[in-house]
Amino acid sequence: MEFDTLGLPSEGRLWLDTSLAKKVMLVAGAFIGLSSGFAVLYFGTLSIFLKPIANEFGWGRGETSYIVSGALLGSALGVPIIGIIIDRFGPVRPILASVLGLAAALYVFSLFPNNRPLFATLSFLFGATTVGTGAGAYLAGLQHAFDRRLGLALGVAMAGLGLGSMLAPSIAQLWVEHSGWRSAYRSLALLALCAGLLATLLIALGQPERGRGVTGSANVRVGLGVGEAVGDWRLWALSLAIFLGTCAGLGTVVHMVPLLTDRGMSSTDAAQILGALGFGLAIGRVCSGFLMDILFAPLIGVAGFVSGIIGLLVFASQISNAFIVLAPAAVLIGLSMGVEGDFAAFAVRRYFGSRSFGSIYGIVYAFFCLGGVIGPTVYGVMFDALGGYRFGLIAAMVAFLSAAILILLLGHYRFTSEAMGNAKPET
Repeated sequence: MEFDTLGLPSEGRLWLDTSLAKKVMLVAGAFIGLSSGFAVLYFGTLSIFLKPIANEFGWGRGETSYIVSGALLGSALGVPIIGIIIDRFGPVRPILASVLGLAAALYVFSLFPNNRPLFATLSFLFGATTVGTGAGAYLAGLQHAFDRRLGLALGVAMAGLGLGSMLAPSIAQLWVEHSGWRSAYRSLALLALCAGLLATLLIALGQPERGRGVTGSANVRVGLGVGEAVGDWRLWALSLAIFLGTCAGLGTVVHMVPLLTDRGMSSTDAAQILGALGFGLAIGRVCSGFLMDILFAPLIGVAGFVSGIIGLLVFASQISNAFIVLAPAAVLIGLSMGVEGDFAAFAVRRYFGSRSFGSIYGIVYAFFCLGGVIGPTVYGVMFDALGGYRFGLIAAMVAFLSAAILILLLGHYRFTSEAMGNAKPET
């Protein structure tokens, strides 16, 4: 018996006839899952935990950034594997396993001793075992259920990541101040478990029923295989652009609170600035997703990276430490990250098709994870060497600019009419 992309029997499956209710459940499940996954509850709050961990253990910020960012290195290696599993068996089982792993890992984090090798090893394993709570798994169903409104569906789902990024830092800061960073990680573990199980249930309920419609969907089978995509220069240009954008964006996110508190801002106000960045990310997800359905996506991506450059310039120039100045700048940085996240998934569909979406997106997302390792580490090393974050901010601006140039080189779409089941690659 053949199985489709979601891991269920392919007979009688026509994704484009999926009921509206099931589509809503898929989007809602992805929204909730992304708002409470690894990217939000671990990486999105890392800026809050960076100084308390470094202070308790007596580590430098570069060293601390490298050790805790090892989780993203684990993700970079795990994402391509999870992509293959999703293409073969569907997303539900990988998501459930990763939700349980995320909750367990956050709890274990609260027990960490002052042991660098152990901390680094557990961080790496943490990332490798929780990749199913990322965008690749939660978006797998959407790219088959939607075509003409794919960008909007991706944007709404990915807005969950932005909403989580907006709220999680302030919540984590309250927990840290109230009962310490270890207790805060235990609270995050409980949140990850409850929200993750709800998201998994919605994704499972959103699967189409057996025996509906005609056999199969050409939409599922249209596109390049993994081997063909690996041999296509567009995949590496896209992956490098995402890597550079992530280095700049996530590097800034991780060090945002330390940067601001070093300049005299209170931890509470700094967390609110980080929340403003999350607000920008949420807006960027929805708006860019909608715009990519009607405009050429690389132009939207360039606009996003330019907004990030402007936001970074405000922080680098130190023209003011006032909340009214820094909050809008943080929103601009968040916008760039929101656009980047939508663009990555949208570009994989339009340039490589849906035949091996999980595997190909897994490769691109691996570069995203690598950027999450390199960016914060470079920021931390430059801080330790130069005594400040200004040069790190300048390097981030250069990275955003380089990413914008790379996505312009991708050219016109190759798969544009998959909803009709007759898409052919354009050369």
